[in-house]
Amino acid sequence: MAQNSKNVIVGFERNYIRAGAFCGLTDMLGGRSEHFDSLLEAAGLSSACLIEPDSYIGAQKFGMALQLISSRMNRPSLGLDWAAWSKPYFPQLGPIMLASFHAHTIRDVIALAERVLPGHTNAYRPRVVYQSGRAELAYRLEINARMLDRRQVIEHLLAVTSLIFETLTGVTEGKHVLVRFRHGRPSDTTPHSAIFKSPLEFNADHNELVFASKLLDLPILCSHRHVRNCALNLINDRIAYIPDFDGSMTSRVAVAIHAMLGVNIVSLDMLAACMDLGPKTLQRRLAEEGASYGGILEAIRRTEALRLLATTNLPVHLVGTKLDYSSGPAFNLAFKRWIGMSPRAYRQSMTVDGFAQLDEGLTDGPVPHPSQDLARCGAN
Repeated sequence: MAQNSKNVIVGFERNYIRAGAFCGLTDMLGGRSEHFDSLLEAAGLSSACLIEPDSYIGAQKFGMALQLISSRMNRPSLGLDWAAWSKPYFPQLGPIMLASFHAHTIRDVIALAERVLPGHTNAYRPRVVYQSGRAELAYRLEINARMLDRRQVIEHLLAVTSLIFETLTGVTEGKHVLVRFRHGRPSDTTPHSAIFKSPLEFNADHNELVFASKLLDLPILCSHRHVRNCALNLINDRIAYIPDFDGSMTSRVAVAIHAMLGVNIVSLDMLAACMDLGPKTLQRRLAEEGASYGGILEAIRRTEALRLLATTNLPVHLVGTKLDYSSGPAFNLAFKRWIGMSPRAYRQSMTVDGFAQLDEGLTDGPVPHPSQDLARCGAN
């Protein structure tokens, strides 16, 4: 049992999910309302989670919130409706969707999901299980605890996965052999059939999508325009929640880097393409403002490392992964250069009161956005 004393980090076993998992939900429902915020509060969450996508919240409370919203707002198929509304950019996945466009096959996308999802949530884990002599496979959603097996979350996650498959491959019919849910059959399964287009099984042993193994090698078919629009959608969503955004190139690049970290896709060339600029032109524009791509990236990594280590229980190796470091030693070396101590030593130097308990919602007070903190972190 964790000790509640100085220099002890508590709650590593707790189930977390990024607050960004809520992205797009209020837009689908027609905007924020006092009623919506009161339902979040009833689930034990602060409405601040809607504007702090990189904070972590309790996965159980996330699931409870969706259940309350579904019942109190008379949206019995909330999870499915939200997934359908999210297509084709799926903002609730953050940079994970954008990274999927850079894969070559569905097999690569699944490997990507298994690698990067722990930085998004530890409550729901994808697992591939071969069936019928390897002719079929199940993309199974494993759950950390029974309390997390809530209908709206499960239906949403499986629907998002199914619709991503459509978006990446162009295959809409015959994509699944079968879709299984652990929960009971709803009175109306029309929304399920519209999304999954396959036989449905309820009260099953697992939550999973079953499809032919040969589909693993389907190529990813997405135009450069679609990839660019997905990136711009992600960046503009972030900008919309930044008070008094100054519109400078430095700030825009900072937002873009921050939005895309964690899946190893950020580069000068990619950011330039998103902004319809050549890499040299982007470098020149930044230099005119006294900044550089490398300096901004370093500043954001430093700020985020300090925030994640001081306000969350995210394991240290996942902090490095979320900041796109190639290995634990690379992250440790960078952190020691910034602070003069290892990440673990820095975390242990903090009091317990400095940590966000992941099942208690967000930390107290907003965390400054990296675009507002570049000077202090040495962006130039």
